[in-house]
Amino acid sequence: MTQTVQLKRSATAGAIPSTSDLSLGELAINTYDGKAYIKKSVGGTESIVEVGADSSSEITVMKHYLYNASANQTTFSGTDANNESLTYTAGQILVFLNGVFLDPDDYTATNGTSIVLDDGAKSSDYLEIISLGGSSGAKITGTSVYEFTATANQTVLTGSDENGNTLSYTPGKVLVFLNGVLMDNRTSTDYTETNASTITFSAGLQVSDTIIIKSYDGSAPFFRNQYDITASSTSSISGNDANGNSLSVIPKYTEVFVNGILVKKGQWSSGNGTEITFVDALTDPNYVIDVIEYGFETPEVNLFLDTQPFLGGDLNTNGNGIIGPVHMEVLASDPSGVTNRAAIYAKDVSSSAELFVRDEAGNVTQISPHNAEGEWTYYSENSITGKRFKVNMEKMIRRLEEITGEDFIEIDE
Repeated sequence: MTQTVQLKRSATAGAIPSTSDLSLGELAINTYDGKAYIKKSVGGTESIVEVGADSSSEITVMKHYLYNASANQTTFSGTDANNESLTYTAGQILVFLNGVFLDPDDYTATNGTSIVLDDGAKSSDYLEIISLGGSSGAKITGTSVYEFTATANQTVLTGSDENGNTLSYTPGKVLVFLNGVLMDNRTSTDYTETNASTITFSAGLQVSDTIIIKSYDGSAPFFRNQYDITASSTSSISGNDANGNSLSVIPKYTEVFVNGILVKKGQWSSGNGTEITFVDALTDPNYVIDVIEYGFETPEVNLFLDTQPFLGGDLNTNGNGIIGPVHMEVLASDPSGVTNRAAIYAKDVSSSAELFVRDEAGNVTQISPHNAEGEWTYYSENSITGKRFKVNMEKMIRRLEEITGEDFIEIDE
């Protein structure tokens, strides 16, 4: 039987079909980007695949490195201030000096383990490096950097940059820096993403201004919250931003900018992902705060403090181990039951945090098997009978040894 291949077409830059746009066997072609897409179905789960895409360039890991500079230091490598050893993929990094984004021409980063500045830093300077890398499954599939040097009163950036690269981007998926300061992309502010090949500034630029345009590829490379601060003192932000979007981030993959300057790592925190708290309150009533969360389908697990945290679905770690320990706060009482779920939690026993499990039926069992005297014990509560079982396993086996004359307990000291 003859099969007909159905074609769908789009001439919109960055347009990617959704699973509802295509039937199995149909082919979608983006004539602007020169890309083709098909829909696949595995075990009933549908997804869109770019034909011929190289997944080896996809980005699934983000690392943030912080170095406190010494006088005239030019080379930054090895262990940083947080005991992280620098490693990166050339071309997939962002480098900031005192919160200002550096032009890639101002440093050398080619060997994957060191950053060499053209000019020596001062002893009070700090260098931050954001490294993007990984293998597959990412919402960021690539990045591009365009560098322009402005002429007097220039407003339009288009065509070839200083390195001969032709500006091409997907609107909504770029970050624009002017002399290292992040620009505001909202209407009637710093610039307009005129189309997929032009950036138009609202005001004329100065001679020799440096403009860096960082373009991202992928389904959802980053999400940007923007807050306009008018209070005389602000120590935290939360809730809906100036665009009506609520704040919800994974701190590990988030960067915070105040008036376009990157806030030093450690100078802000976000314990539950819905609030940004600053170490030092902002005291100028004219701040613009940008919170940028990079999009990752991360192989690492982030659990935030919550009233009822749980993990669901397919917990895929992409072959990576979950690095512990995992710490649990002590609950005042056993948790209530949830349909089709079991709970693991910590509870206080004689002023000691102990680990428990609770099944769907409400049966509670201690799985850290020692009493206050350090003896091996078994403890369980039966929700049906209402009985609580406490068995001193160590005493029971000692008694069994006395009766049988055999040794069952071996102690390594």
